[in-house]
Amino acid sequence: MLRRGVHSPVCTSMGRLFDGFSAMLGFSYENTHQAQSPQLLEYAAWAHGRRAEPLPLPWADPSDLLPALDGRFAEAGRLRRLDWRVMVRTLLSRWRRGESPESLAAAFHHGLVDGAIRIARMRGLPRVVLSGGVFCNRYLSEALLERLAGAGVAGHAHAQLPPTDGCLAAGQLWVAAHRR
Repeated sequence: MLRRGVHSPVCTSMGRLFDGFSAMLGFSYENTHQAQSPQLLEYAAWAHGRRAEPLPLPWADPSDLLPALDGRFAEAGRLRRLDWRVMVRTLLSRWRRGESPESLAAAFHHGLVDGAIRIARMRGLPRVVLSGGVFCNRYLSEALLERLAGAGVAGHAHAQLPPTDGCLAAGQLWVAAHRR
């Protein structure tokens, strides 16, 4: 099904990546409430501390790029993306060498931060707005805002509304109002 693309749409949800890494590290194999597995992964990262060697999150091979819906993130009509599969292989290698699950949880978060910084630099973005349920994760949000500031990029996070899908319409209204 995956090879032929039958009933297997592309998922860009960071939440599923957090679910998977939480399971690989043994923190949670199912969610009994929304974001349970990602929360446990975040708690483990906090238990390790604010520093960790990031898991690598390189650009995907150009032959593995997705068709672009628009040209903003495209390379020759193909969408640039980061390759999480390298993170998985590195996590397993470091785990086999005896690195603690808490250290690897922090390394996962810092790998995501590195990837986000790489995207911001590639695009030459002067500011970045953090939105989506993944930014309920304080460990990730604080680490990314700190690195953005260090890179000279203005980072913005929700203050009056939650970053979850519940305020997606508010963002759409803001964009529509500023396009008029």
